[in-house]
Amino acid sequence: MVESKTQPLDAWYYAEEDGTNAAKRRYNANDTRIRLVDAITEAAETGWLATCTALLSLNGGAQRKFGRLAKDLAKVVRQDGQHHSTTTPLGDDTGRHMLLVRACIGRREQPAEAAEYLTRYLTAKKIQTGAHRAACLIFDSRGQTLQQLLYDNTPVDREAVPNPDAACSHSNG
Repeated sequence: MVESKTQPLDAWYYAEEDGTNAAKRRYNANDTRIRLVDAITEAAETGWLATCTALLSLNGGAQRKFGRLAKDLAKVVRQDGQHHSTTTPLGDDTGRHMLLVRACIGRREQPAEAAEYLTRYLTAKKIQTGAHRAACLIFDSRGQTLQQLLYDNTPVDREAVPNPDAACSHSNG
């Protein structure tokens, strides 16, 4: 026997029809994650839906960890003024994982300048890890404001695996 995991949602859905009273279920997500998803959605750049879906699929602990990453990167940027990034593969049950890069630009760096080398870095890391798709969230140097979303879902050419360090001559952190 397989028990239903959607019983509370089903009860809400059929409440009006049944004449019963059932509260609508809410998605329980980290506030920082919801604000980031809202910012990505509002910008509506290529890859926004896949990126938001991946972020929302994380469990509570992973959501809290990811919520702190931009601020943790910003602390390092404050120390040396250089950009810093972190790269994480996000698995899924289809075997077609997504690679997520979070980057904080350097203090004197413009988002467009960072996007230029981070695009190459994102593609190189995607190929290196065999990811199906990859996204890079570029934040300001304080780690507070999303500047740009880069997205790559091009098919991977396994024969053309570039060196990710060469692709990103500014590789920090």
